[in-house]
Amino acid sequence: MLTRWRLTFDMITRDPERLGGQPCIRDLRLSARRVLQAIALYPDREDLRREYPELEDEDIRQALDLAAARSSPETVNALLTGRGPHRSSISSNHPESPAGSVTQAPCRT
Repeated sequence: MLTRWRLTFDMITRDPERLGGQPCIRDLRLSARRVLQAIALYPDREDLRREYPELEDEDIRQALDLAAARSSPETVNALLTGRGPHRSSISSNHPESPAGSVTQAPCRT
């Protein structure tokens, strides 16, 4: 039996005046992409909560759902085989990123 999920993104907002229109968590200046990076950086949820106390469980779930909904098999395959667009966005000198991590676009205020 096939089960279908209905994805809701009521915690994800998009405002052209905030972070260049990137999907953000609620009305915070925290992009969904940054939440995904933080999940990878802090696999222990308690560490993640200490670093980002404003995040709620539903924020994290919806950021993960958004990433899954936006990832196509072609994109995933290109990234895994080294032919994806990530090469140009890898930075080892961004002040908030560990060496070799993918950085998000600069904030627009």
